[in-house]
Amino acid sequence: MKKILLQVTNLVVIMTVLLSCVKDKGNYELHEIPGVSSKGYTIQINGNPIPPQDIAKLIINTNDRLQISFNEDIAGGVDPVYQWMMYEIDPILKPGAMPESSAQIALTKDFDQSFSKGPGKYKLYRKLTNRNNGDAYFSEFIIEVESINGLLVYQEDGNKRGEYSSVRTVEMNLGLPSNKMGVRHQIYSSLNPTHPVENPTQLWLRQVNAPTYSNQIFAISANGATQINYRTHQWEHSNKEALFAFPLEGSFMPQGHMNGSNKTEYLVQNEQVFSIDYTSGPSVPKFAQLSEAGMAYAPYMMTIPTDRQTFRLYSNVVFNKTLQRFEYDNFGNLTPFFYAPGNLGQSDVDISATQMNLIYLAKGKDYYIDAIMEQNTGTINYIRFDITDPMAATCTHNIALSALSDQITKQSLWAVSERGPLAFFATDNKIYTLNYENKTAELSIADLPVNAKISVLKILKDKENPAYDNAILYIAYNQGDKGTLLQYEFNPLSGQLNISAKKTFDGFGKILDLTLKK
Repeated sequence: MKKILLQVTNLVVIMTVLLSCVKDKGNYELHEIPGVSSKGYTIQINGNPIPPQDIAKLIINTNDRLQISFNEDIAGGVDPVYQWMMYEIDPILKPGAMPESSAQIALTKDFDQSFSKGPGKYKLYRKLTNRNNGDAYFSEFIIEVESINGLLVYQEDGNKRGEYSSVRTVEMNLGLPSNKMGVRHQIYSSLNPTHPVENPTQLWLRQVNAPTYSNQIFAISANGATQINYRTHQWEHSNKEALFAFPLEGSFMPQGHMNGSNKTEYLVQNEQVFSIDYTSGPSVPKFAQLSEAGMAYAPYMMTIPTDRQTFRLYSNVVFNKTLQRFEYDNFGNLTPFFYAPGNLGQSDVDISATQMNLIYLAKGKDYYIDAIMEQNTGTINYIRFDITDPMAATCTHNIALSALSDQITKQSLWAVSERGPLAFFATDNKIYTLNYENKTAELSIADLPVNAKISVLKILKDKENPAYDNAILYIAYNQGDKGTLLQYEFNPLSGQLNISAKKTFDGFGKILDLTLKK
């Protein structure tokens, strides 16, 4: 979310505004204003009055309606003219950046506008000029603006243009008061009206976690991508060759993206794997195409935890569609993760011997790869690999899903839990729960509208939020060009949904993707 810390710097006791008179030579002298009797002021955010104890630290969101209303009696000898000005004090985008210059934003007695400035520190001041003698009086406010966080909902509007909203609930552990929860629509378009995203597809986040490099938001489209500032949500550029800081061969067709381990970023484009290594130097990251000519890779990737020394070289996993095998980034070379000829099961982990192709890939509980794979016969299997010891990986589960449910298809959407033996899948307008230990698949949600088409199924994964990490399920469905988002709590061990805690959010366009920004 965008936070605004608003501090009135010249208040007297009990909400009375003390004004300053600017004399002819620029000297400042504080005194009572002749002919102006100030009885205080009120501040409202989106129509909600702000109590006096909260005035020193106001938190508002992007484009919230900020109202500052003065209660003044003007004597006959004063002919007032009002002017609101604002300028940037301390820009935060880059060290050494130049602040925005002062700009006039209103000519009214009171302030009543949507505040759309990006992160930074600003000074907002009100100038009251007496036309009869030229005296000018000021009221000054200091405003600090922070970023918009929450679940970003990427969607397509009726004109096939990209847009994203922000959804915030207490379960996301954003540290916000309850009155700041809910949906904030049209974040991108309100800040970037002249830079529309045509034919949107996915929303990606670059989170480098290194002070030398900036995080980014990527609004992916059918024709390329748009780079958006992570903090300000303002458009930066749509130069597809500069987007990932190195040129990509062929037409720009971004398919998969991952923030890998050890500050490494991965991109699958035109079925080729690229990496950006942010540990190579203080100013210039190392770019590389990892895949070899003639190889094709699936867009699904994952990172295994690196808190054990043995995983340092086995963290970032991709799937080679040509050779039908999992591989990992081994010092810039894609190396087979395992190889053991024979039938898949027990100690055997050789995918190439099974003639299977990857449909979906996710990190499972602890040190597991969880994969949905299709055999050449069309049968779909749920397969798990334990790679606690990378040199002795084992296949722990190989389940023919058709034996559990006739509702599982190649087009089914999946979400895998990292806490319990659970995965959710969506087919048509229904949600099912798979327990791979018990080998059961049960219908969990069957009350969606008949014409609902589920577009996104995701589990909240946030290690900094242990109470709800891997315990919140998000379901996005569309009815034509209108989207709805559902949030369910679930038991991370049993998969039982808490129906009474269901939250519903609407007002979206056609929902395409969800991603959590904190």
